[in-house]
Amino acid sequence: MGKFETALLTEIWNDLLGVMNKTSLSLQNSTMTMDVVTILYESLISYVNTARNNFDQYEMAAKEKTPYADYKDTFERKRFRSTRITFFEGSSETAQLRSKEKFRVDTFIPIIDTLNTHLKKRSAAYQEIDSRFSFLCQLTTIKTDELTKKCKEFAEFYHEDFNADELKTECFHLSQYLKNIAKQSADLNISTLHNLIKSDKLDFSKSRSCYKNIPLPNGYQL
Repeated sequence: MGKFETALLTEIWNDLLGVMNKTSLSLQNSTMTMDVVTILYESLISYVNTARNNFDQYEMAAKEKTPYADYKDTFERKRFRSTRITFFEGSSETAQLRSKEKFRVDTFIPIIDTLNTHLKKRSAAYQEIDSRFSFLCQLTTIKTDELTKKCKEFAEFYHEDFNADELKTECFHLSQYLKNIAKQSADLNISTLHNLIKSDKLDFSKSRSCYKNIPLPNGYQL
């Protein structure tokens, strides 16, 4: 790999890792909630997908820093596409790839697609967890039948920790409480729900709390 390719990779990774590092720091926040985590991952996936179209910008930035350098192989050459190139770029065929295109196809695109694949896997895992707890954010708007169903599904999944009937009773009670104090019916995020119950002193002890079975993810447990 030549000097220019190294400079180009530096530009690419500085951009991608910079955004990923900032997102990672946000995810480590002790008050971070699952619903926000899923949004952050989706935004990160979108950013990486957008970066796929920014190769020329990365190349231009690298040329500004290494004005006298160029791709190590600056001549055209014919060859059959490899299996990996076929996977990312389409059907196998004889092609003439300039040095720029070879680097983009062999190095840049696999970087983007690999990052995208791993981010989607992590995002899917968080979305699955978030979907189990999301009904707690809809207590002022969710219909009775739907809330009963969600409580049952949740208790079945966490059968060692929750009782379906107790959870349903407390969720219905909390639902009515929230409707009575809210100016208008609106969905709440987990942190808002937690802070509301704390501020109204409904969590004075685990054994005597009105809502001791209400599950709040990521450290929020009444």
